[in-house]
Amino acid sequence: MSGDVQVRFCERQRGKHPLPTRLAGHPRGAGASATIYSLIETAKANDLEPYRYLRYLFERLPMAEVEANYKVLLPQYVDRNIITNMKF
Repeated sequence: MSGDVQVRFCERQRGKHPLPTRLAGHPRGAGASATIYSLIETAKANDLEPYRYLRYLFERLPMAEVEANYKVLLPQYVDRNIITNMKF
């Protein structure tokens, strides 16, 4: 997706999944909001349930130390069976 198309896509999705407005009240918050939207939409595109994926991500993110650790946490690289079988 080109940058322009991706921005328009994210803008359309934003109305469907409102995040707290305090995130968008500052330029850094807007960037954080865009990152979360991107992760959620990429999870959906990879047939992952967004809540389960985000929970999986936030449980493992503190242990990531090098770029390779971060890459395997992206939705397109996550083992779908691990996410599906997570116990809460």
